[in-house]
Parts: sequence; structure tokens; C-alpha cells
Amino acid sequence: ITDPLSDVDAAYQVIAYPATSYISSEYPGIQATIENIDVPALANADDSVFVWVGATLINGYFIQVGMSSSQTVDDNGNMEWNYFWEMWDDQDNYLYGYQELMSAYGWDNNKENTFTVTCQDPSAGEWEFWVNEEVIGTTNTGSCDMDVADTSLVWELTSPTIPGSADLPTFAPTDLNDMQYWDGYDWVDVDGATLTYGYGLIKDGTEVDPASVCPPYGVAQLTNGFSVGSGLACLSDGVELWSSK
Repeated sequence: ITDPLSDVDAAYQVIAYPATSYISSEYPGIQATIENIDVPALANADDSVFVWVGATLINGYFIQVGMSSSQTVDDNGNMEWNYFWEMWDDQDNYLYGYQELMSAYGWDNNKENTFTVTCQDPSAGEWEFWVNEEVIGTTNTGSCDMDVADTSLVWELTSPTIPGSADLPTFAPTDLNDMQYWDGYDWVDVDGATLTYGYGLIKDGTEVDPASVCPPYGVAQLTNGFSVGSGLACLSDGVELWSSK
């Protein structure tokens, strides 16, 4: 299971929202690749980093899959990432989730791994969570109806530390790439996405708040994605992160 987050924790988010609406797939899905970088474990065990792809379904349920930080280190002293998945209902109640070390499957650091949520049974709203070619979880949301415009690719730090504090951790830039959706026949590139910064107490939900996030956590545009982390410049909220047009 995943660990519950504290009511005192705030979330610092850098989010890519697809610029395209698409609702025509009976078996929708969304996926992206995320860089699994060598970093030390966070100095404050109350801080966590989550990097994920997710979707708010048309019925209001929320599903996500990705990587999260841990306090476990490998033989080289680098943090061992977790993979995780979670599901929330339409009243923002956390229902189910699971996490385990990426190393359990031999998913090594300094590689890009693909994270996927895909509908398997539209009549039951059954979804599967994938990392690479492995199914890591299954859940039912009551519906598979999804609009690509309501999906997101997200870097998120949770911390009890307030914005502007020198105690906010530094975190090496992480690449989030190749966001795609299932059109019923094949995986199709999300051809454009815009940037949003979110900040707020987890118990209250986040709001658009660039000033609380950047600095210290900047953003760089990539060919088909973006990079997030310490030491990068601040891009304007709402800027186009990538576009194939």
C-alpha cells in the first residue's frame, strides 16, 4: 500500500496539461516515460518526490501511476525509487494504492521507464497500471470514460516546509517525455501541452501558484516533454511546453 500523506504537507507541482481534447476511445489509456535518475535520498524523511502520469476521469475519479522517492539507498549510495499507483474517488477520497521499490523488477536508475494506465473493461471501469511491460495493479472506477484534456504529466514535491524556505530540498532535473494516449488502435503522441504550477496544502488541494514553486524548482522544454528540478529557469505559467504542430 502507499503511505498516507500528512495534513501538514504541502504539494509543490509542475504540471503538463495536454492541449488536445479526445474522448472517442472505448478503451482509453495514457502513458509517458520518466527518467529514473541517480540522486541521494532526501535529507528530510518528511519530504517526498512523486513523478507521475494521471487522469481525472469524466466521472470524477482520479488514477495515477509513476515513481516516488524512498529513504532506501543502493550499494552506490543512490536513492532507490519506488514505483506506485493510486486511485481516488469523485469526492477526493483516497481509496487504493500500492508502492514497491523499482529495483524489485530490476528497473535500474539512469533509464527511462514507461508508465501506463489503460482501460481493460469499459463495462466495469476496470483499469490496469503498467510499468514497462509489467502489470503492477488493477482497480475499478465504475467507468473508463476519459478526456485526454483531463490527463496530466506531473512532477510533485510534498513537504511540511513553507515556500521560500532554505530548507526546501534541492532535486536534480528529471525528464518527463513522450506522453501518449490510446486512440483505440495505437498509441498516439500528445501533440502539445501547456505548463501549470500548483501549490497548496494537500488537505485543501492545490491552486495555480507559480511564485511558490519556481524558484526553487524550474522547468526546461524538451522536444516532446519537459525537465523539472533545481537550478532550472522559471518559465511562465501557461507556456507551451512542447508542440508537434
